Formats: sequence, C-alpha cells, structure tokens
Amino acid sequence: MADWQQEEGTKMHRLRSLRLERAMTQADLAEAAGVTPGTILRLERGERPPFPTTIRKLAEALGVDVRVFTKCGPPAEEAK
Repeated sequence: MADWQQEEGTKMHRLRSLRLERAMTQADLAEAAGVTPGTILRLERGERPPFPTTIRKLAEALGVDVRVFTKCGPPAEEAK
C-alpha cells in the first residue's frame, strides 16, 4: 500500500461498488463528475490519490455524502 493511501485515510475502495450499485460505467461516472474516465480507473485501482475537489465531484455525482470517501466519514454501512 502506498504511503498516501495510509496517510490520506480515504475510502476510495468504495468508489467501484457505489458506481456499480447505480449501474454506471466508468465513462458515465466520469461524465457526471466532470473528470476523465482514466481518473476513475486510476482511483478505483488505487493508483493515485484523489484531489479533494475530485472527491467532492464524485460524491455529488453518486448522490452520497463526501464523508463516504474520507477518513472522517461514518462506517460504510451507516453511509448508505
């Protein structure tokens, strides 16, 4: 695990499951969030840290609270 993954405390591993729950492709989510499909791919794979603005855009596009993707958020079960 990369240092940024441990330090950031993000929960980007939830991104793929939230996207699939909404029957969205990576391209669909990218368009809705105003990012590139490559960004979605890299975030889902854990290859890059998310920018705070990207986290906000993804949360809005998925209809979830931004805390779902941050270390200050509630456990995944409570965030639904």
